[in-house]
Amino acid sequence: MAGIGFELRRLIHEDGGLISRIRGYTIAGLVSSGPWIVTIMGLLFINAAAPLVLQREVYEEFRAIVTYAFAFSLIIVGIVQMSLTRRAADLLYARRYSQLLPALAQGVRTVGFGQAALGALFCWLVGLPIGLSIAAILLYVIVSLTWLALIWCGATKDHQSVLHAYCWGTLVAFIGVFCTSSGFLGIPQSAPALVMAYALGQGLTLVLLLKAAIRALDMGGTKDQPVLKTVKTYPRLALVGFVYNAAIWVDQIVFWIVDGVGVQPYVSFHPLYDSAKFIAYATVIPTLAIMLVRIETSFYECYRAFYGSILQGFPLEVIEERKAAMLTDLRESTVRLLRVQGFVTILMILLAPTLVEALGMGEAAIDIIRACCIGAFFHVLLLVVILIQLYFDLRSNALWTAIVFLALNGAMAVWSVSTGLHSYGVGYAIASFFGLVFGYWMLTRNYDRLEYLAFTTAPVELDDEPKKPEGSA
Repeated sequence: MAGIGFELRRLIHEDGGLISRIRGYTIAGLVSSGPWIVTIMGLLFINAAAPLVLQREVYEEFRAIVTYAFAFSLIIVGIVQMSLTRRAADLLYARRYSQLLPALAQGVRTVGFGQAALGALFCWLVGLPIGLSIAAILLYVIVSLTWLALIWCGATKDHQSVLHAYCWGTLVAFIGVFCTSSGFLGIPQSAPALVMAYALGQGLTLVLLLKAAIRALDMGGTKDQPVLKTVKTYPRLALVGFVYNAAIWVDQIVFWIVDGVGVQPYVSFHPLYDSAKFIAYATVIPTLAIMLVRIETSFYECYRAFYGSILQGFPLEVIEERKAAMLTDLRESTVRLLRVQGFVTILMILLAPTLVEALGMGEAAIDIIRACCIGAFFHVLLLVVILIQLYFDLRSNALWTAIVFLALNGAMAVWSVSTGLHSYGVGYAIASFFGLVFGYWMLTRNYDRLEYLAFTTAPVELDDEPKKPEGSA
């Protein structure tokens, strides 16, 4: 997302005014958290409106399918997501722009067919009806390809197109769900119809994102390597993507299995804990916006200067000076993140009773939301640590950090659900905190060796020799 990040930074600072900053950070929040915002808004809206317009069984089927589509698409696509991100970055670094769109096409084909097959297998194994299966598979594939399209949109500076894609897609999804649930179009109310309507909105978002990527990148015809070869080239990145995304959802999966509800066997959800987690995730959107504007721009510039001085053989004094500047910028960005996220978390803790009353969730949800918000506070800092580890090419460290977080979040979820309602969310907070501590320890113990690591690690891993520039991205 660095390309969009630089454009948003320019937008924020173009006149230095308050309106410009609000507009820039709002767009950054939407761009960096589009899928989460769509999911959270949709599920919370449906949760509030369900008693009025939806039959209970229809609502439970619809919510479970949508949640599963986002959860498992993110986990499975995580296997190739970071590897393809690195592949796109390497192509940009080597100025092999004509291979960017072929690489995207390879990813779309591989992920699309692969996820369709996995979705069909899952629907067959759990015994979903044919109509619901078709709608669920369609939604699952569309969401999977959306995660993929975001990689290439991040290489562009066209934040407006990304923003419009999410806005129009969300609007169409909401209108479709409303018309289907109310019988406005003469379609009987059913879970397959609701899922299909929601999938159409998500499909519009995907089409607009792909259109933006195709328009912004070179229309080259050079064939790129297969996706599986890219995964093989960056195996640790593939594992980091899979393990970290699994860690995000493992606590909810435990709750679904042990204490979930649902009409379909093996397709359940936990209304109380899921809603609390979605609300907690919404609180980190401002921090994700700052990450997009600060860490992926100003820190990236310092990072590039530091590694550039090493690769170009600058004197040791210059290298150490640029390393100190990089560390200073990272500290300043982290302090800003702590201030913003701390304020948002404290505000949500104070407003939890009001929010729970407005959503009709019951008093038990107050403490759960508060615990989940504290967990989200540590979680977003953990994400920053993992991203910095990957910036410094500490892939093994990032993998171990993700593994520890996965193990802790899974184990603490088992403890939480077995202990009782009063411990819901507490396990997530504990896992996020100790995962953060472990990741920070892994990061700091390697910081003094960055010069050595930069000398001994190639900055770009490509199959053949870089070609001359064939265009510009």
